[in-house]
Amino acid sequence: MPKKPFCNIVDVCDFLAKHRPQFSSYGVDTELVHSSDNSLTEAPAIKPTSLFRGQNREYQTLRPTIYRSYPPMSTWQESQTVTIAEDSLYMPHPHYSEALQRDFYYSCIKAAELIAEVATRFTDFPKDQIDGPALCQHYGLSTHLLDFSEDVRIAGFFASHSFKEGKFSTCGDGIGVIYVLETEKVPPGSLYEIGFQPLPRPYAQRGWLLKVPPEVVLLAVPAVWKIYFQHSNSASKKMGELFKDGVDLVPHDQTSVFFETRLAERSVTTKGVKEYVARVPPHHRQTLLDSIERLFNGLIPIT
Repeated sequence: MPKKPFCNIVDVCDFLAKHRPQFSSYGVDTELVHSSDNSLTEAPAIKPTSLFRGQNREYQTLRPTIYRSYPPMSTWQESQTVTIAEDSLYMPHPHYSEALQRDFYYSCIKAAELIAEVATRFTDFPKDQIDGPALCQHYGLSTHLLDFSEDVRIAGFFASHSFKEGKFSTCGDGIGVIYVLETEKVPPGSLYEIGFQPLPRPYAQRGWLLKVPPEVVLLAVPAVWKIYFQHSNSASKKMGELFKDGVDLVPHDQTSVFFETRLAERSVTTKGVKEYVARVPPHHRQTLLDSIERLFNGLIPIT
């Protein structure tokens, strides 16, 4: 009896599109959405019940980019507090990493800086409605956010293609993976919808981002599960045809050029630091500023 062929990426996308319900109500009436004529309009508020992430191979961990250079238990939190009744203990954190804390502050400051700059260039840019790291993640900034899409076939494209030297190529050998995130099982405030923003790339990818604390092991969280598939050039090619071999998903425009150019600079501005520090309560600002200056000294220029 011949061996049954393993599923490919087309099989997986068809399976998930058929069996995973797409949307449910937020519990609010309306939200702003990005329309096909590049305007923001009100529409009935809905949320996807499932989000999808595609990778052309599985790694031992599922982690946002800012964590990937560090051991799994590393954190930017230098201390923690445990409380029982009205009594509390102030504890050191054994896995605190000064380097990770530096990278975290850099990511937040750089994002605040770039959002402020974009707002001055594009008068209709909704600065106050934008999460800086969420947007900058789509242009190459390492953050504590993990990309997902509400469109399983967009995830399927990224799962079935590799990206080298500025272009996508089909995968023909090995095993890929699609991760499914059940949105109703994640804590409130953990998901950020970036796909409705008035910028081409996040909208093209129907993007959502999951905020992941450093201590969370996503592969052990019940809200996340996965489907493996066998790579096939013919199946990968079919996925590519849906999105012009990736061109539709990573559109280049004056905004993307601006972000990518500025993100190539490993430095921040004094204005960017002030933008970030101003977001915390006044009584914490000097302590935060002192920490940033100490961590950045001699390593990340503040111009």
